[in-house]
Amino acid sequence: MDGRHRKRITRRPRIFRGANYEVMHCQDRLVLLTGPAGTGKSTASLSKAYQFASEVPGARILLYRKTRASLTQSILVTFERDVVPPNDPILKGPHRQNRSAYRFRNRSEIVLAGMDEPERIKSSEYDLIIAYEAIELNVDDWELPVSRLRNYAQTTDGQSVYQQAIAECNPGGPDHWLIQRARAGKMRLLETSLEDNPRYYELQTKTWSPEGEDYIQTLDNLTGANKMRLRFGRWVAEEGAVFDHVWDPTKHCIPAVPVDELGDSVIKWHFAAVDWGYRHPGVILVFGVDENNVLYCVLQVYRAEMTHQWWKEQAEAIQREYQPTVFVCDSEEPGHIEEFRSAGLHAIKAIKDRKTGRECVENRLKLAPDGTCGLYYVKDSVREWVGGKWISGVDQKLLAKHDPVNTEQEYYRYVWPKTADGRPMKEEPVPRYDDGISCTRYACMYAEHMEFVPEPSVLDYAWGTAGQIAGHAEAFGEQVPAKVDPFK
Repeated sequence: MDGRHRKRITRRPRIFRGANYEVMHCQDRLVLLTGPAGTGKSTASLSKAYQFASEVPGARILLYRKTRASLTQSILVTFERDVVPPNDPILKGPHRQNRSAYRFRNRSEIVLAGMDEPERIKSSEYDLIIAYEAIELNVDDWELPVSRLRNYAQTTDGQSVYQQAIAECNPGGPDHWLIQRARAGKMRLLETSLEDNPRYYELQTKTWSPEGEDYIQTLDNLTGANKMRLRFGRWVAEEGAVFDHVWDPTKHCIPAVPVDELGDSVIKWHFAAVDWGYRHPGVILVFGVDENNVLYCVLQVYRAEMTHQWWKEQAEAIQREYQPTVFVCDSEEPGHIEEFRSAGLHAIKAIKDRKTGRECVENRLKLAPDGTCGLYYVKDSVREWVGGKWISGVDQKLLAKHDPVNTEQEYYRYVWPKTADGRPMKEEPVPRYDDGISCTRYACMYAEHMEFVPEPSVLDYAWGTAGQIAGHAEAFGEQVPAKVDPFK
């Protein structure tokens, strides 16, 4: 940017301290910038983007969120109101809702995008990338833009500028991939505090401003995990989580199904579990089973507001792909089960004993002395059948509401109700955030009561039985011990 342009701009004074100061100056390639709500981290990272574009000719900076619309209503408001001087020429042109970039006189650009338009991101190269509300992103949403971190613009003295990607967010659960990577040393972790925000905290007198006192009161009125995350910046699970004493994502979530000494999958056969839903998510989980009756969740279809016809199509695709021996279904919708059967799917009613089902899940999650267990989830297994192929199927509406988008995330939010003084009442969990866990209950109960290993083909009923004649699951008990009668 030339000197004449600088003189015309009335710059906004900025005070950065703590982690906000660090992010302005650090040059690490990958950075996680996190902390409580209201620490000023967005203003700091946006100021870095503006300074970077102003001082490096031809620099390309990408600002993005999960969706382009959400970027407009949040980050761009802060950028134009609190970072860019009011008389800066980059503000000329389209309204931020319709803007694709901010263009500087020195040929630098700040590009705006969302992961709902990935082709725009893939078609270019960048020097600095900042992902906002990065807690919403999955691994692909982060790694795709990072792979475009290769523009290498040159400073005025001819040196190639450092390349950097920053993920900015408030904390989430301790199993989130971002904090897991940061704690593993794969990203620089910068943790802000409310004291870093000069609007709220006076550093010399060590006192809160009137605005700061008011905002602290708002955060102090939060409860549970929200308070721990947004007030204190901690990556914590929901308080009173039902399975918090056994659930460990570092052990129960695996990158792929194990293979044997010959390199073949240990899975011998598959079955599926189904929990119906519309306003709350419907879920189909596909489990692979090895010779030791260990369950591996290899596919999750996890969506809200989808019709039963859509679910039937997903199940038919699962039937073609995995050839599950059975679909173990929530018994509360017998009409849906009949429609599955009419489509040629072997659908049976699940055992609905919740307490026993939770105990089955708990027993499978418990680690043996050698560190193994009886239940695993394959990472990034949420898919849906679209246009003749399986694609990544994360429900964007659930994501926007910060609701779980897979079964693993439910384990931190499936909680016991609390007494007036906040103590968990361990009788019956709150009936929320349990859709994938319900599927898991059905699956564990099914596996617990089986005393045979079925072939991955059509079940063979004795000649002349109702099962042989009709092919229906009502005859399931004719083939297995009588204690499986609850499946009828």
